[in-house]
This record gives sequence, C-alpha cells and structure tokens, in this order.
Amino acid sequence: MRQLGGNPGDRRPESGRRLPAALDVESACDFEFPATQTTSYRKTEFVLHSRVAELVASQLSNVFYDGDGSDGPSWLVTPQNLRDMVLTNILQDSEGGEGSSYSKYPIYGSAIAFEPGIWEDVQGLSEGVTYPAASEACLADEDYCADSNATTYEITDLITNDQGTIYCPFGFRGPPDQAVYRGCSPDEPRFCPTMDLSRAYDYSDVANEFAEWYTAPRCLFLRDGVETGYWTSPYFDEGAGNINMVTYSQPIISQNGTFLGVATIDVEVDALCYADQCDVAIDYNYLTNIRPLGLLFSSLAMIVSLLCLGWTQYYRKDKVVVASQPFFLRIICVGCLILSSSIIPLSYDDSIASIQGCSRACMAFPWLLSVGFSTIFAALFSKVWRLNKVMAQAQSASRVKVKIKDVLMPFFVLMGLNLILMTLWTSIAPRVWVRTVPDENYESYGYCQSGKGAKVFLGFIAVVNIA
Repeated sequence: MRQLGGNPGDRRPESGRRLPAALDVESACDFEFPATQTTSYRKTEFVLHSRVAELVASQLSNVFYDGDGSDGPSWLVTPQNLRDMVLTNILQDSEGGEGSSYSKYPIYGSAIAFEPGIWEDVQGLSEGVTYPAASEACLADEDYCADSNATTYEITDLITNDQGTIYCPFGFRGPPDQAVYRGCSPDEPRFCPTMDLSRAYDYSDVANEFAEWYTAPRCLFLRDGVETGYWTSPYFDEGAGNINMVTYSQPIISQNGTFLGVATIDVEVDALCYADQCDVAIDYNYLTNIRPLGLLFSSLAMIVSLLCLGWTQYYRKDKVVVASQPFFLRIICVGCLILSSSIIPLSYDDSIASIQGCSRACMAFPWLLSVGFSTIFAALFSKVWRLNKVMAQAQSASRVKVKIKDVLMPFFVLMGLNLILMTLWTSIAPRVWVRTVPDENYESYGYCQSGKGAKVFLGFIAVVNIA
C-alpha cells in the first residue's frame, strides 16, 4: 500500500498507559445479527478489495502498534498518518490502471475504527488534522479547496463514551453530483472528504443499528475467536456516496491477542459481480412450472366434491341416501371442497403477488386445511356418535328418535376449538413470506416462515383433531 503522508515513524505519540478493561463477550454480543447478512459475497475477483483492509489491519497490529513498550502500549502512527492510510485505500484505482477491478468498481470508503480506550493520545491532534473537503466552506465554494492552506474542520480533541475515548478516521468519495468531490485523486487528496466518524455516531455501541460493520466482527472475535474479515448486509450510504453498498471489516488484533479495532472498505453492491458473473440471471425458483399441475389437481378435487354434493341433494329422498344421513353427507362434501381449496394458496409466490399477498397466502393454507379437515372429521364423529346412541337404545328394546340437532354438539365443539386455535395462531405467530438472498450459485428461494410459538399451536390442533 502506498503512503500519501510522511514516514509514520517520524513522530511517536506520547503514551504510558495500560489497556482498557476488555469488553465482556455478553455485552459485546448483545444484539442480533441481521437476517440479510450473507457470506456469498466472497467472490474470487473481490479478494483484491478485501486485501486492502487486511493489509491495513496487519500493518497497524504488527508494525505500528507496540504492545510491550516499557511505558505501556503505544502507537507509532499519528492522526495524519491514519488519515493518509484511508485516503490511499479509496484511491486504489490509480494503481490498477484503466479497466482494472479498482477502476471499474472503486472503493467508496475506508475507515480505521479503534476500540474504546485503545487510542487516547492527543499529540498531533492539538495542531489539527485538516479535512477540507468535508467542510461546509469547501462545499459552498469549490475554489476554497484549491487553497493548500485550508485548515477548517480541524480535530482538536477526542469523543469519549462510557468505555473510553473513541476515534475513527474515515475517508470516502463524496456524492458525484457535487463538483467539489470530482477532483478527488492521488494528486489532489484535499478534494477527498475525510472525517472522524465517531463524531457522527458511536460505532462501538451494540444498540446502534448502523454499527454492524464494527460490532459484528468484534463479537465474532471475542466470542468465537474469528479473525477473518466480515461482510455486512447491503445498505444505502445516505449522505456520503448515496449508493447501495456493503462494508468489509477486518479485525485489528495485536500480537498478544487483544482486539484493537477494525479496518474497513466500502464497495458498491454492484461490485460484487464481475465480468460474466454480472450477466448471470438469478434463479428465484418460482412455482411457474409446477403451479398449473397443482391448480389442476385442486380443481378436479373441488369439482368432484361439488358433484357429490349435487348428487346427494338430488337423491336426498332415496332410501339408501336417507339411511346414510344426507345432512352429514353434505357436510363431508363441503369439508372436502374446503380441504381441496387449500392447494390454491400453496401456488402463490412473489412472482404473481406482493410480499403481503404471499404472507396472507401462507396463513390461508393452514386455515383452509384445518377448517376442511375438522369439518370432515367432526361430521364423521357426529355421525358415528349418533349411530352409537341409536344402537344403545336398541339394546334396551326401547324406541328412540335421535334428531340431527341432538348430535350437532360434538361438531360445534370440534369446529369451535379449531377456529379458536387458528385465530390465536394468526394473531400471535403468523406465517410470513420470506425470500432468501441469492447464494453463490445465484439461487434464491421463497418460503413461508412460521413465527415463534407456531409449533405450540400445531400441537394443540393435532391433539384436538386426532386425540
């Protein structure tokens, strides 16, 4: 990596301190990893970009950090050197030449974020580290940045949180619609906006949803000993590049195994594919081919159910039909009709419906399945219960007339329990439609995901209908 500044060894910040108390694993990992985070970004061609952050992390931990000094841990770099490092990272395209991966997919941002309390020295900061392109004056007047003496937006102190001082020099390519940033180049680094990111937000706070790039690799190292880089979920970089991007974070680990921070690079999401890879269509595994077959079987079953219902109604006064209790036969036909229709919501995916529509279809399937099955089962149960009652009276040599309303109670009880359980399931743990992020084979799958506690409701429904 080429340095834009002077020799890092020219100045050595004063120190004589001990390392801050390490953050415990439970506190460092007190957050949920984003569901959209994926490791499928690790394409062979993208290694060049990730190595930029890996090299910076290696230099800082093995060359520029002295953890065994007589006066305690100390750094052999100054804020100016750190600023020049991140600027060098975002200007990698000049070294690759026209048509290189850096030129085609430039690094949009780079940061060096220190763990709270790791960077405490203020020598060098008191004189101010110039960040002219990030200043309001530079944005208002392009000519202002042409002045090599521009020294606005100087950093003269450090931000402090509950754990200690935090510091994160950050260089980035500004929005392309602002002319002041178009001059950002190795020859004109003053046109490249840089800042101390800790002044924007506390990146070390696990409760900060924007700090995945820092909190995730820190958690993985402290909890699992993972020292390799971490790809974040895609996000929109509002205010800086104003593009969709991902961040690669490489942990900075000292020689004695202390987590010192991370070195990062930001890359546009489109940069995750190269050459022929960009032309490969993503296979979303839609139900286009199998949907007609499923709907055909559903239609046939529904037609047969309707025909049976019509036949029962037409021959309802026939002795055979009367003996078979036509009322319950009609209920069974209706139950088969409902059960057959449950195939219809299974044919839905996000190629023909919205995410909300697919989620409704996900929940409609168990509703139709449960209501249809319980209708058939409850009718058969009531029918058998009526027959047993008649047989019991026959053994006593007494004549009894069992009316339909006398045996509908089991039907209503079973159906009522099913409706109550399904309503609770829909309210508490509904099924929703989920689409996976395309994997390394450019395949994505959509499926219905049950909420927490869904298995409990499934168990109760099974007990009610089967036990």
